[in-house]
Amino acid sequence: MGLLSFIWISILMLLCNGENNEGAVKISLKRIKTSLVNVQRNVTLFKTGENRIVLKNLGDVIYYAEIGIGTPTQNFPVMFDTGSADLWVRSKDWPDRTEAEHKLPKYNSTESSSYSENGEPAEIIYAGCAIEGFLSTDDVTVGHMIVNKQDFIEATGEVEEKTYFQFTVYDGVVGLAFQECSVRNTVPVWYNMINQHLVHQEVFSLWLKYYNEQDEEGGAIVFGGIDNAHFRGAHTYVPIIEEYYWEFKMNEILIGGQGTGHCVDGCSVMIDSGESYLIGPSSIIENINIALGADEVANVDCSRVPLMPTVSFTIGERVFSLSTRDYILVHGIGEIATCATKFRIIHDDDDYHNDDLWILGGVFMRPYHTVFDFGNRRIGFAEAVQEPIWDSSIKH
Repeated sequence: MGLLSFIWISILMLLCNGENNEGAVKISLKRIKTSLVNVQRNVTLFKTGENRIVLKNLGDVIYYAEIGIGTPTQNFPVMFDTGSADLWVRSKDWPDRTEAEHKLPKYNSTESSSYSENGEPAEIIYAGCAIEGFLSTDDVTVGHMIVNKQDFIEATGEVEEKTYFQFTVYDGVVGLAFQECSVRNTVPVWYNMINQHLVHQEVFSLWLKYYNEQDEEGGAIVFGGIDNAHFRGAHTYVPIIEEYYWEFKMNEILIGGQGTGHCVDGCSVMIDSGESYLIGPSSIIENINIALGADEVANVDCSRVPLMPTVSFTIGERVFSLSTRDYILVHGIGEIATCATKFRIIHDDDDYHNDDLWILGGVFMRPYHTVFDFGNRRIGFAEAVQEPIWDSSIKH
């Protein structure tokens, strides 16, 4: 959650078969220079049946699944977040401030025979919220995999009387960024999957579907490989430039197919499954919103949405375009509908090590299937397989 935008709170309140390859685990979800770039077609198939956790897509805002901790297993709905590195769940000491919090499970170490005490204090600061607690060690179950002796944070509450987690439907976070991003330099769950030989390939992939209230599956995360049913064509790979976030370089931004002059010399970008928007430096985001006809708070006239252009990002030698299906947020229907873009600015109090960093969240990850190639320190994108195009027209 590299970025958990505060605007999420209002939204939350509203609200294939293939050849089996042992070592690939599918968790179903119920959400530089050209010389260094290569395009590769993936042909490995993975069975999609056994290792499935039904994960929900909450209105294209949050994608979460269930994991287990302890012996016997205590189950928790968690977000899989490529923008952070730590695993945390609510402890039995977490206060119940709302009925929603009261209903969520809380980890109780006294009920687990595989628990080991640590006790070191820990705090994670996200954009607009923070949690605190202490380290513990226990076995963690993800799909059919059991990760032994995994360090994690037992969260005892929010910092400084923050209230974000009063309204969430998930109970914690599984961080999938690099260990350097860990607040206590603990070994992340993904690293231990590799170290304990639970996956045969040092790759995981994410497929985030568009929200459909009739569809119980909101996408998939596959540990140990990819699923060819999730994408079309070839992935374009670019190298990771810093082992902290999943950070890489992108080049020029285009609007309606026309160059804007932004990022022609390269901009640093991270891919973040814990962020629902697309976030960047204020001057460029403001220019993009102005070009789209948005006001100072990103609102647009809903009647103009069908006529709005694509916004595209150059990654490697390929242009990745976003349509209004991807970048327009619609509240309400008919004459009471309001519309806004999903392009937002980095605020001064956001906890990032680079003020010029771009964050590509769900806005980008839904149209583009993402491969996190840890072994080769690269990241790849291909067109995601999705449901028929959403009708962006607003009826009045």
